[in-house]
Amino acid sequence: MRLTCAFALSRFETQCNSNSPRRRGTVAIRAISLGFALAASALSFGQQGTWTAVTAPCPESPETALLLTDGSVLFKSFSNYQHYFKLTPTNTYSYSPGTWSQLASAPNGVLYGPTEVLKDGRVFIAGGEYLTSGQTDHNTAEIYNPVTNTWTTCPDSLYSAIGDTGSSILTDGRVICSNWSNSGTDIYNPTTNTWTAVAPLNTGTGDEASWQILPDSSVLSVYSTAQRYITSLNQWKNTPALPTNLVDSAGEIGPLVYLYNGKAMIFGGCVNNGATALYTPPTTLTGNNDSWALGPVIPGNYGAPDCPACVETNGKVLFVATPTVYGAPYFFEYDPSNGSVTQITGPNTNGTPSYTLRLLALPNGRVLLSGVGTTVWLYTPTGAPQASWRATLSSVVKNSDGSYTLSGTQLNGLTNGASYGDECTPYTNYPIVTLQNTSTGKYYFARSYNFTNMLFATGSATVSTRFTLPAGIPSGTYSVMTSASGVWSSNTLSLSL
Repeated sequence: MRLTCAFALSRFETQCNSNSPRRRGTVAIRAISLGFALAASALSFGQQGTWTAVTAPCPESPETALLLTDGSVLFKSFSNYQHYFKLTPTNTYSYSPGTWSQLASAPNGVLYGPTEVLKDGRVFIAGGEYLTSGQTDHNTAEIYNPVTNTWTTCPDSLYSAIGDTGSSILTDGRVICSNWSNSGTDIYNPTTNTWTAVAPLNTGTGDEASWQILPDSSVLSVYSTAQRYITSLNQWKNTPALPTNLVDSAGEIGPLVYLYNGKAMIFGGCVNNGATALYTPPTTLTGNNDSWALGPVIPGNYGAPDCPACVETNGKVLFVATPTVYGAPYFFEYDPSNGSVTQITGPNTNGTPSYTLRLLALPNGRVLLSGVGTTVWLYTPTGAPQASWRATLSSVVKNSDGSYTLSGTQLNGLTNGASYGDECTPYTNYPIVTLQNTSTGKYYFARSYNFTNMLFATGSATVSTRFTLPAGIPSGTYSVMTSASGVWSSNTLSLSL
């Protein structure tokens, strides 16, 4: 049983969350003790950014946070699985203070499963390790339309249970999912609202696995073994063997992120060895020169079972680790430039278990932390992105339907942003289009959609996105800019309205 006591810390006010969902097939008590804190005190702390709480708490304890394509943040409720909320930033591009609003309730109440922002800007929610009381359909799927604030029920996945399993967006906007009980995988097509069975995994099931799309369009799956799905061949291809065991005794593994140096990093779930691993993709889609290497050891031999990570705009990785499975959370930064891992001071989580936390890359360069009761925190990293990481905008053209097309290079950025692993997919590898009034300095958030593809690190290729203007935007001259996983474009374009 998951015994959850999540503490809200808005102005250091606490609130206990009484939800107690049960682990599938196991009984796992997530304990927290003073001993964990004492063990952490022996670790060194390095230079770090700053934490700020969003001024107003979320109306209910939030679970997963997803970035909508108009710059607002969608939150799934941990208190009621059918409830969703939205945080809208101010016209000074601040999420604190921001405005909270409750959205339409979902037809299904699901907790922990595939979550994807689609190519058209809608949101795909599926599976559910846990369901609202009375529901039994663990292969359910539904789509939220942020324009109409409505939900559409999708056909069920072809397999029995797709909650708490590996999943990923594909370059063309379809979603590939795995399931608990066997090696089968299937793809959901949001255009045709259909599922198609595809090649099964070479080994194992998708249960608890961490997945991620790579710049070559393949999908990397990591658990006790690692393999890549090559869409054009409908084939899973084994990678070389992992350099060490990364799965803990409870069957958990950590988050999988893509770094600015072109490597993927997986954080191990083992709380007794602190292991991580770095993956170098092959130079061609079907090549055999990919490789794994041991990554840095997390200080204290902490592990990251069911913990979040997020690539910061300075290239470092902010992540959570714990000295025991489902234990107290501690915050760290990994610096790929020198291979170091340094503990940093986190916000006062006051005993919140590590598995409740989620991270999300915001378009203004901050990292959002949710899962601490009803309080949402913002982390401002030190440093700045390298110039080569930024998008370059080339043109903005008005379309006959009143929308606009923005073109340039690297609009989707060079990383997928944040990761949790099997229980949500908080990717942000799509452009957020922002207009700044050149007279008043105020920001207005467009809604982007119809991206050329869902890949990141697209190099010198010209890519584009459509966007629509926000309602009520005043006439005037605007600087058009984009952000992907928090990194601003290198230039702006002028647009007169």
